[in-house]
Amino acid sequence: MKRAFKYFSNKYLICLTILVLHILFTEETNLFELVKMKRTLSESKLNIDKMRNEIEATTKANLELTTDMVAKEKFAREKYHMKKEDEDIFVFVEK
Repeated sequence: MKRAFKYFSNKYLICLTILVLHILFTEETNLFELVKMKRTLSESKLNIDKMRNEIEATTKANLELTTDMVAKEKFAREKYHMKKEDEDIFVFVEK
């Protein structure tokens, strides 16, 4: 018991412990803020990856629409319900 008390009564150990606790919990960038920032960073990276994939798909679709006449006609028919003069269009809306 005396031996343990001797180690815990060391003034350098006490100061070091107080300093570590101060840095971990009371500073502006404390432990909780760092965890929160890390979580936000990982969410942002996932969002960036999702946006890059979306940009690639849009670029591919844009290239296809500017070069392929059949794709352009298909896009106009599906997206804007365009038709030829002798055709009828039926649009089914799901509830």
